[in-house]
Amino acid sequence: MTISLRNQGGDVLLRRQVSTRWPKLREFREQLRQVAAGDEKYVAIVEVCGFHDWLVKSLQHDERCQLVLVVQPLGRSATQTDRRDAHDLTELLWKTAMAAEVT
Repeated sequence: MTISLRNQGGDVLLRRQVSTRWPKLREFREQLRQVAAGDEKYVAIVEVCGFHDWLVKSLQHDERCQLVLVVQPLGRSATQTDRRDAHDLTELLWKTAMAAEVT
């Protein structure tokens, strides 16, 4: 699964794939604790896959997580990767959210 976290200013805090293997999952959770240090709030964007529910629920229980968005790209290119898709989607979502606040 691919995830991207952004703080309230729109800065990317973490962008990576999350494995379902326990050692890699523990590594992700530790990295999440370090990246979103203290009380810094973040928005999580998760690219949809068949088994993302547990990750969404885990993020929703984190007091620092303001919102979890599960997204699915509309189109696919032969050169795209999940990691790049998730990053591009977070850029688009962030710009759209900022535009909505301004108007």
